[in-house]
Amino acid sequence: MTTERNKITLPIIKQVRLYDFDLYTSNPNIITEVNKNVYCLIGANGLGKSTFLNSVTYCITGAIPLTEKNFSTAPEYAKNATRNTRTTDYFNGRISESLRGRVKVSVLLECKNTRIEVVRHLFSDGKVSSLSIENLGNNNHTTLNLNNSNAEEMESLYQQKIIELTGLKDFSQYIFLFHFISVFDESRHLLLWNDDILTNALYIAFGTDPSVAILAENLQNEMEKEDSRGRNAKFAAKQITRQIDELLSAMRDKHSDDGLSQAQTLERHKKLCENVKYAQNRTAHINLEKKDLEVKCAELNSKYSALEVEYRKEFSSRLSNMSHLRYHPLIKLSIEDHKCALCNSESHDISHHLEDIISENKCPLCLSKVIDDSDADKLALQKIKKIDIERANIKEKLEITYQALDRVISELNIAEANEQAAQAELDSFENENRGAILLGSSPNPHYFTQEIKELEAQRDKFNKSSLAFYKKRDELRDQLRKHEKELKVNYSIYAESFVLRFRELAEEFIGMPVDVVLEHHKSKTKSGFGLTLHMNKKLRTTSDKLSESQRFFIDIALRMAITEFMCDGPATLLIDTPEGSLDIAYEARAGSMFSKYAKQNNFILMTANLRSSYLVLRLANLQKKQGMQIVRMTEWTNLTEVQKSEEGLFTRAYNDIEEAME
Repeated sequence: MTTERNKITLPIIKQVRLYDFDLYTSNPNIITEVNKNVYCLIGANGLGKSTFLNSVTYCITGAIPLTEKNFSTAPEYAKNATRNTRTTDYFNGRISESLRGRVKVSVLLECKNTRIEVVRHLFSDGKVSSLSIENLGNNNHTTLNLNNSNAEEMESLYQQKIIELTGLKDFSQYIFLFHFISVFDESRHLLLWNDDILTNALYIAFGTDPSVAILAENLQNEMEKEDSRGRNAKFAAKQITRQIDELLSAMRDKHSDDGLSQAQTLERHKKLCENVKYAQNRTAHINLEKKDLEVKCAELNSKYSALEVEYRKEFSSRLSNMSHLRYHPLIKLSIEDHKCALCNSESHDISHHLEDIISENKCPLCLSKVIDDSDADKLALQKIKKIDIERANIKEKLEITYQALDRVISELNIAEANEQAAQAELDSFENENRGAILLGSSPNPHYFTQEIKELEAQRDKFNKSSLAFYKKRDELRDQLRKHEKELKVNYSIYAESFVLRFRELAEEFIGMPVDVVLEHHKSKTKSGFGLTLHMNKKLRTTSDKLSESQRFFIDIALRMAITEFMCDGPATLLIDTPEGSLDIAYEARAGSMFSKYAKQNNFILMTANLRSSYLVLRLANLQKKQGMQIVRMTEWTNLTEVQKSEEGLFTRAYNDIEEAME
């Protein structure tokens, strides 16, 4: 068995460009170079630090990391993550509506003397919208620019190039590594305590061939499917056995459990069936009545609305004589309801007051004197009165119809309850007397003997299928065990250097002895690996055995160790720094851990809050200007009013960090 370990190469991020990204109000067109081992985007809460990292991740992988914790296989994850609706949903509300068609992200990558510039629009199908590939080897620069190519072709070419350069077997593996290993974002996926994710990562890091990781995933997936099929077939066989037992019991004893004769049992069953049928018919009948009344209500409401429109139209266009304002909708409503239609004040005096004003030939609103001498208005008034009578008739019919509808709804509720009760009683009786009912339903005494034979044949078939499925599951498990054995051998060979580096990084942060031990999970249905954590010689089997900050930064230490170990060349981590979980003592130690990783020629793209952060200060002090760059997010976007009022604090914090870098 070979123990030669496969190494992969991951591209390095050299530049990020944002076009029309107006979330950053001061500078929507950003060009930011990544030219130091530590790139720290520093700013206040709510300015868009996490959005920046997610934009970079989206541009490189075509997807934003999913927040769901479950994981099955890399291809399945990639399929779900690259749905363009997820990206659209994420960026909705972050970009102005007018810029949705223009906003895009560009990332410049370098890997093995190859420079790749990939561009994706945020609100699109998620495919590469522009691609440039430049060969830098031997001072012979060959540039391939595909700005005008088909998006599908560019996406395919980009993925093929990434696979070629990294040494991975498909692009879903690259998405997996980037989202679950290289990125520690706001979703806070904890690698150390998710064995499904960790198993796949270990196959890539410690395996002899990245294709084995895909094969192991598929074997595990198929193994679980065969086990599920076996269980389903076994359950079906058990259900048939229950049916056979009921028939045999009925044939042995033709009396029901409560002492009823066969004939009585059948008669009782018939009666209960009739009750259910009656209840169903009753419910259906009342339902029809309800629908008829609902249609009638809709028709009457439509007629009433039409008359309302006609009433208002006639009043507005025909009546110039203001003495008839008692028929104005607002005045009429106020008089009828004893309530002011303008301010909702209630009083019988309102109606009397309005009637008195109108009787004096005055306008109720402005009290102007009006004259009633228009014949045209008198004719219009007659028409309005006619419409008013029709409205009143329809209103009365509506009230009667709504009363009938309320009654029918109550009757329907009762009918539905009666139907449910009748059905429940029938179901209960059938469960208790299933055998007797079945036996009595057949005029042929030999029918059930034949029925039992057929059921036994079905049961045998399901039992055989179950055994076949379990056999296939076991065969798949045996195949998987071979790859697991190979991984265990490789891990044992390289564990010393890998674990040593993990300890070095984790202990820099935690300040106590830390260790991880490979654990092989073996069962009939599940296989895989985990890393059990020991802190100060105590086993920490679950994440809740540690504080939040311990969980986060030990997991980051594990990612650092894995990326260093598996990469042939520098590795990159994108970290949305969870510094809010840290107390002062651990902030500085986290900064030291980050510096240890960066000093091995690895890269960190990180975000941090602009505050008196000992993490950033310690990191700045250790990396200095030659190893760290600070990007002020306050130059990209505007502060909130509260933040502006304390802008001096931001300035001092920036100065402290830059001083530390000197």
